Amino acid sequence: MFVVASVDKMGFPSQVALTPLPPLPLNKSINSILFYTDKSKSTTRNITNGNKIAIFSYNQQNYSSICLKGHFRIISEGKLSDDIQKLLNRFQRELTYTNPVILQFNTMSCRLRNNNEITTDKLDKLSSQSQD
Repeated sequence: MFVVASVDKMGFPSQVALTPLPPLPLNKSINSILFYTDKSKSTTRNITNGNKIAIFSYNQQNYSSICLKGHFRIISEGKLSDDIQKLLNRFQRELTYTNPVILQFNTMSCRLRNNNEITTDKLDKLSSQSQD
């Protein structure tokens, strides 16, 4: 689960917990993450105020965390395709949204804390390091 922070119409941070969709076969990285929500929810509405988003996840067992900064965009509205429908977990299917949307988060920077080390970098630099 991720805490997703967007900016509301008054200019304040608005935080919600969202569960990402499992990665699609062609999308197994932090470059892009998909989320399922409803068009009427605050996160979707906040995209109209600006699509700059911060996402945070924390694992208390090993004191690791990841903070991603990037942009949201709506990639699907209304009836979900069968491929997307299959990706929903049980909790997401039980939400039965009337106006479902799939939001795509595109990462620009990453801050990772693991084994008491903190790494902060622009995504393009991290991507080039992983290819070395």
